[in-house]
Amino acid sequence: MKLIISIFLLLSLGSCSGLDVGSDYQENLKRLDQVHGYCDNPVRNIKKGSQRYKICKDKERAAGADGLIDDQFSLPFGDILNRNNSSNTQLALPYNRYLWEGSLAILTEFPLKLVDSQGGYLETEYIYEQDLNDKRCAIKVNVTSTELLSTGVTTKVLCQNKIQENWVSDGKEYKEESKQLTLSILTKASELSSKDQN
Repeated sequence: MKLIISIFLLLSLGSCSGLDVGSDYQENLKRLDQVHGYCDNPVRNIKKGSQRYKICKDKERAAGADGLIDDQFSLPFGDILNRNNSSNTQLALPYNRYLWEGSLAILTEFPLKLVDSQGGYLETEYIYEQDLNDKRCAIKVNVTSTELLSTGVTTKVLCQNKIQENWVSDGKEYKEESKQLTLSILTKASELSSKDQN
């Protein structure tokens, strides 16, 4: 049934006069989104398994009650910060903007389970190694400072082992991995801050 509807909608798109990319095209695109889902819409040509597809599916899962997905992801306060460059106008954030954006950039390759933009907290879904089905890890990041400080972000890596169909914490502290993750975030945050100042 979905295939028939898709073919009908694609034929409708093709019968539009010339290359008129007006409201009819957008309406048909939205109809196909409803049939297939935004990320699986064949007109959008997002290849399954690609990084773009994974990000799209993450955004689709994180879509609000209206189910709408923006074509471009942006932080909710980004426009406000860029719009007001005067030194008197500042947005009071509970955490440092660059540490937050750096954290998002470093974790972009992993599916996110929780993104708390109010509290500066990020948590990934469990990450599996390609050939290890009995071990999984999750990453937690918390931005705690309003200034760009080395102590302004904390990271934690938690891992579990599968024992008789149950997932159990391995009880290990991954200090070195957490340290490397924190350093990566700080480096990215510093780069972002330098770009804004130039």
